[in-house]
Amino acid sequence: MVTFNEILRAHRIDPAQVALLRHSGKGPLGFTPYDLWRREDGSFDRYQSTQAPDKPLFESPYWASFVSNPANETLFIGFYGTTKGDRAEIDWLCPMTGIPPGEDKGRPSDLYRLVPLDALSEYRGSLKIAWDDGWIAWARYARRSDHTVLGEVDTRPIASFEASPEGEETWRAQRAVERDLRLRKAALSKNSGEHDGQYACEACNFEHADRAMFDVHHPHPLLTGPRMTRVSDLVVLCPVCHRRAHRSVNRMLPYSVAELRTWNEAGRP
Repeated sequence: MVTFNEILRAHRIDPAQVALLRHSGKGPLGFTPYDLWRREDGSFDRYQSTQAPDKPLFESPYWASFVSNPANETLFIGFYGTTKGDRAEIDWLCPMTGIPPGEDKGRPSDLYRLVPLDALSEYRGSLKIAWDDGWIAWARYARRSDHTVLGEVDTRPIASFEASPEGEETWRAQRAVERDLRLRKAALSKNSGEHDGQYACEACNFEHADRAMFDVHHPHPLLTGPRMTRVSDLVVLCPVCHRRAHRSVNRMLPYSVAELRTWNEAGRP
């Protein structure tokens, strides 16, 4: 018998730092958390990022998230790094209720910035655990509640992992968000014109004549939905600043250029 905490430890994750969240039920709009997760459009993360105010459990540095699937099984769907944000940043409607988060309960929700982590990624959408009835039905500290994994899971290969085959060519189908490369070219051209023929990162001021050394960043991610994008909406960044922008805990709210400049001025801590 394998437990979820054993899997956490095999990945060198301390259960004392992990909150377990099991999302279930159906909202007024007719969606379940499982439905939101299956949509893969960011709506599940927006739903999960707002929680009841002033609950220490949610301030755990990591969340292991589960949903109740149509068979009422507890399905693991992701592992997140979390930090508490500013509730004033919540400017969307809850995907489950269609109203501002917390309004149905008469109190404002807290915002948590979520970063999906690669840890446990091999179990997403497949691992199921036994979720017994407890005094807290849907959110628990992992250290206080160790759940049995349903099915055979051997932690020895995880603990002794050393190598894996790579390099084989495969074909795969995937969904892509449509981009217009003309916008990228125009944004880089505008940037070059403003820097005497050089290209410059708008966050750290790194300059180079090779435009391949720079990325064009969408401050408002395309995952938030279709829109008309203007060249003035885009930001030219070096790869390091671009990666940093998207390392915010909520991938729908990248770090702003001002925040990136502060990060650079502080020595990129």
